[in-house]
Amino acid sequence: MEIKRQFNNQRILKILIGAVFLFALCPGLQAQSGGFYLDRSSARPRFVQRLTWTGGEYAIRYEVVMEREEAGVYSSLIQEFTTMSFIEVSLPPGMYRFRVIPYDYLDRPGTASQWMSIEVLAALNPELDVTTPELAFSLDEDVYVMSVSGRNLTDDSEVYLRGNDGELIIPSEKQISPDGTTVRLIFEKDQFYPGDFELVIRNPGGLETSMGGITISYDETGTEYMVYIRKPFKFTPDILHISAAWKPILPVYYDENQAFGREPSGAGAAINLGLIYSRWDLIEIGIEIGISLYNSEENAASPEIGLLVQKWFPNRVTALIFRTGIGITMMGGDDKTENLFHTSIATSFFWLITRNIFAEAGVGYTHMAKDEPSGYITPWIGIGMQL
Repeated sequence: MEIKRQFNNQRILKILIGAVFLFALCPGLQAQSGGFYLDRSSARPRFVQRLTWTGGEYAIRYEVVMEREEAGVYSSLIQEFTTMSFIEVSLPPGMYRFRVIPYDYLDRPGTASQWMSIEVLAALNPELDVTTPELAFSLDEDVYVMSVSGRNLTDDSEVYLRGNDGELIIPSEKQISPDGTTVRLIFEKDQFYPGDFELVIRNPGGLETSMGGITISYDETGTEYMVYIRKPFKFTPDILHISAAWKPILPVYYDENQAFGREPSGAGAAINLGLIYSRWDLIEIGIEIGISLYNSEENAASPEIGLLVQKWFPNRVTALIFRTGIGITMMGGDDKTENLFHTSIATSFFWLITRNIFAEAGVGYTHMAKDEPSGYITPWIGIGMQL
């Protein structure tokens, strides 16, 4: 009888131990989002999600199951085992959910945690194109309205003015367009004070851009604030343009010993390198160097340096470019070589196809100084890259 009692006690003890394990593994396990951080080690910044969970202290390993939502339907994405209480994953932007399944010392799965939903954002680097503040008055109270245009602006973007003293002026209202290209900021009158400020746009993850040259001062009456924007010229270029083009040449007038011959020639090409400096809201200026190559009655190479002015349309996708330059045209024939000084003017239509690729078509006029001057029209069409 005593032996049977001991056997029953051992059996009860095993059941209790098993129950303890089940209690520890199953109900206490909770999946959590441990936040994210920005990984700048790759060519393009990306967010790395940290997924964590609590409970399941007696588990020897965990199975992490992640699914992605597309059009309201979840599909399996990740199934990974780990002995840690967290994993780190880099995912494309979108909606996801994950849960964790604990495994006990006998490698048996316990009850999975509840699904945890997370949203992965794109690592967007904000860009500031134009800042045009204007003073507006509502019927109830005076407010200052500032309109800002750029790219990659989101509802989660922090936009504010930062003074030289480090103080922040945070708008009372922020209205961002659905396409992320404009934001309208509303400041209360009593938020302003005289000083110099910069506009700061900060996206999730710490990606930010800023523009200085904003001055707040009193008007002549000393009762109202005036906001001035001065965008100082930068000695470092904002954008680098590299392009190649087909560039025929059409004689207009020439002397008896004309440079390229009397007939038009389609055997022409050009390579240009431009450095663009921002100066005003929709106008940018820069310098450009290039070389044009021709094969007519005589071969010629025309290196040139000049000034360009780029006038953007409001959509910041298309622009007009005006150029003027000087250079040397180096002629080479069967029995002679000759170097001719030339000047040129040109205009073109610029189309930004993607963020980095553009197309351009234009027409120019080149004047060559010789015993008798020569003039040529030079249309072109090309493609390039901006960095």
